[in-house]
Amino acid sequence: MRSGPLLLLLLLGFILPGCGLLNQGSSWDPFRPSSERQLTVYVNNLHTRDAAVILVAPGRRVRLGSVPGRSTEIFFVPWSQVQEVRFQLEPIGARRHTTQGAIVGPGERIELVVQNPVQHSFIRR
Repeated sequence: MRSGPLLLLLLLGFILPGCGLLNQGSSWDPFRPSSERQLTVYVNNLHTRDAAVILVAPGRRVRLGSVPGRSTEIFFVPWSQVQEVRFQLEPIGARRHTTQGAIVGPGERIELVVQNPVQHSFIRR
């Protein structure tokens, strides 16, 4: 009796549906171009001080980097689903501030404008 192929099919029948559970209904697609699986963040620092920028999303906290005063930087963040994003700003020698949230999805581009005072900073689409 040849149970090898039958056993393999049975195992695949249990394993493959479970793979969808790992994705938790997100819109992640391995065949999408990488530019469509990321969030592009333009940071325009109008403040005179350098600022550390941290992306905050549900279940996620990603330090993007430091942006020198009066300069612009671009960051690319792997992003696979639509969810709210905020930015925590930490200017050197000043108080920390977290921006209002914005709903973003894969492939989107947003701009974070760091103002002086930092409490006036905002996200622009």
